[in-house]
Amino acid sequence: MQDWIVARQLYGTPGIAEVNSFGGQLKQYEVAVNPDRLKAMGVSIPEIFTALEQNNQNTGGAYIDKKPNAYFIRGIGLATSLNDIKNIAVKTSGSIPIFIKDVADVRYGSAVRYGALTLTVK
Repeated sequence: MQDWIVARQLYGTPGIAEVNSFGGQLKQYEVAVNPDRLKAMGVSIPEIFTALEQNNQNTGGAYIDKKPNAYFIRGIGLATSLNDIKNIAVKTSGSIPIFIKDVADVRYGSAVRYGALTLTVK
């Protein structure tokens, strides 16, 4: 919420030069591959990366500066749920598709926490 709602609203506020986020639980999707399942199904890590990249492309844009607001342009990824990611086809074995869910566990995770301190002296 901080990065996607609060910070974007603050960017257009007079006197706000920058909004920095530190810490917190930034939601992300995790694909935890199972090496035994990969080997058994003949799937490689690069094939997993390729399948995920081709089926969930986020695009960045720029912004339109309409004082006092800045409007950010971005493309939202195609995957919107854990099931979307689980059902991405990696390859086929004969005529049978192999999905992400067949070789990995897909779950919610969070980014590694980092801390920082800044001080403005007047």
